[in-house]
Amino acid sequence: MSDRMPPSPPRPPKFPGSGRPESPNWGVWVMVLLIVGVLAFGFFTPESFGLGPRKENLESFEAQYKAGRVVLNDPKAPVEVVLSENGSEGVIHALVYRKEIQPKVEMTPFALTYSMSLPDRDKPLLNELSGYRVVESPYRTEEGKNVSLIPEGAQKLSVPEFNRLALEGRIAGGKDGIILAEDGNQNVLVGQIVTRIWPAATGDASVDKQRFERVEVPFTLEFQGDRVKQLLGPDTKFKRESGSWGGILLNLLPIVLILVILFFMFRAQSGGARGP
Repeated sequence: MSDRMPPSPPRPPKFPGSGRPESPNWGVWVMVLLIVGVLAFGFFTPESFGLGPRKENLESFEAQYKAGRVVLNDPKAPVEVVLSENGSEGVIHALVYRKEIQPKVEMTPFALTYSMSLPDRDKPLLNELSGYRVVESPYRTEEGKNVSLIPEGAQKLSVPEFNRLALEGRIAGGKDGIILAEDGNQNVLVGQIVTRIWPAATGDASVDKQRFERVEVPFTLEFQGDRVKQLLGPDTKFKRESGSWGGILLNLLPIVLILVILFFMFRAQSGGARGP
């Protein structure tokens, strides 16, 4: 009788789903997460999460401008207008005071005298005022005497100076409102200049962030360009956006990364399917 043991039967082949479950393919999941990250980088901007400049329309920006809430004299954050490469559109970049920040207000009387025969382009921008009262004479009668409507010590303005102040929303009325009086062949405009004193920037980012915010105001050059130029004045910086290879490559970067990731993912899967 032989002492040899009979050969053991062959092991049945393993089929998917039998026995211990296969470990997940972590490489595929890493690739998927990378693709999602690249898509988020390419198609979402800081503005999508409330981290970038706040978007405003031109009408809302103009109201803030006339309320003195646009920072105009900060060399570190000047108001800029960037025109598109084809020149049909533009964006205003500006720094504004937050709504909860309020200025200290001072009032100074003014008087503007101008000829009624001035051409329309050189006349005061009365349509920029919230309202004014027309009287027949620059004098009023008090106790039988003619008293000038122009307050003593009133600041005398030229038409360009008045127009700039009117566009900035800095013309207001005194106790009698804004008065427009006729004096022969001249008109006399009397009112108050509004001076707003705002908190200055401290240089401390945590403090200034609570006082200021950045805004972007898109507009079309054909329909709103003249108003933007009139509103912001001659000292505003205008520049044209120019396309560059750096910007083009940056825009194409998410697509290139996705293609590279897909290439390595399919290569890894095909290598695993062939086996050893």
